[in-house]
Amino acid sequence: MRRLPSLEVIGKYMDGATLIGTPLLGVSVMLAVLSIVAERRWILLLDLKVISTGLAIAIYVGYFVSKRRKQFSTIIMARWTLIGYGFVIISFLSNAYSAFHRWTGE
Repeated sequence: MRRLPSLEVIGKYMDGATLIGTPLLGVSVMLAVLSIVAERRWILLLDLKVISTGLAIAIYVGYFVSKRRKQFSTIIMARWTLIGYGFVIISFLSNAYSAFHRWTGE
């Protein structure tokens, strides 16, 4: 049986994954907002998908700010990462209810 990596190694993986994923999520939010603005469909800014993705990016940015200031322990930072991930999952699951990805050709 193989041992699990230490918490220190898992923390480094968590930081690396968040460091890679946050800019990708940021680019997707920027493209979504630019698309909404270009089409002048302002009501879509209040869509569940856009709001949950915006909350996730805010949580991840707050994660990096807090990490830089070394305000919280690793356990609290891991919780915030999981909360941000939860919002990404909510955003993904909200596709069925979201008007943002419905293409009508208008």
